[in-house]
Amino acid sequence: MARIEKGGDVQEQLSQMHGEIMQTVRRRSGRGRAIGCAVAGLAALLLALIAAGWVVAATGLAQVPLLTGAAYRVPQPAHAVIETEPIETYVSRALSDLLGTRLRQGNGTLSDRRFSLVIPEGTFTASLRDALGRTDQNLVDAGRSQAAVTPDGLELFLPLKDNRQGSALVLTLRLSAANGSLDAAVREVRVGSLAVPGPVTEAAFAPAVRQSLLPFTEAFGRYATLTGVSSEAGAIRFTGELSVSIIDVK
Repeated sequence: MARIEKGGDVQEQLSQMHGEIMQTVRRRSGRGRAIGCAVAGLAALLLALIAAGWVVAATGLAQVPLLTGAAYRVPQPAHAVIETEPIETYVSRALSDLLGTRLRQGNGTLSDRRFSLVIPEGTFTASLRDALGRTDQNLVDAGRSQAAVTPDGLELFLPLKDNRQGSALVLTLRLSAANGSLDAAVREVRVGSLAVPGPVTEAAFAPAVRQSLLPFTEAFGRYATLTGVSSEAGAIRFTGELSVSIIDVK
């Protein structure tokens, strides 16, 4: 730093000193900004790594030190369901029996085509396990999978095979009647404790769910036109009309 020399121009020396001070301040400020940017970048990277680790930990797909204990809880089904018979068998028999009874009551004619059919959740569970067992997938434990009727819809609980954390894929479906057939909207998907965002849910899971319901919709379509779907304790009620094509055949 410059000194004020005796006998010199004091104003000039003060100006020089001021300039040197400002240069020093600017150099230090520049270094401070660079350090600040570096710290901010490292902090952002650290937060991103923590967020990624939290997501992995929440799914239960892997054990993440320090995070799994806080982010993950072992998923449990809404309630236990006992497997009965597959949907295709249940629906075909029930509607065929109903149609035969109506025709006998009407002496060969069908005056009342309306029907109401209650399908228990054990039937959905049987079809779910059968469908999973027929595929070559190694992700889901078919024998422990189940379908449960809940106030939010039909819950599909799919435990992951060989997963040390006991994680599961859980889908909640909203069933409805559309164009005389059954439609299923994926309302919610969870992997372990992680809720999957809606757009991902629709793109990744909805097509597979609709494909899995084809045997059921085909069984219904052979006998009836579906007009309504509602839930009750441990079962789903389907209402509609017996189909004209079956009536003509009979």
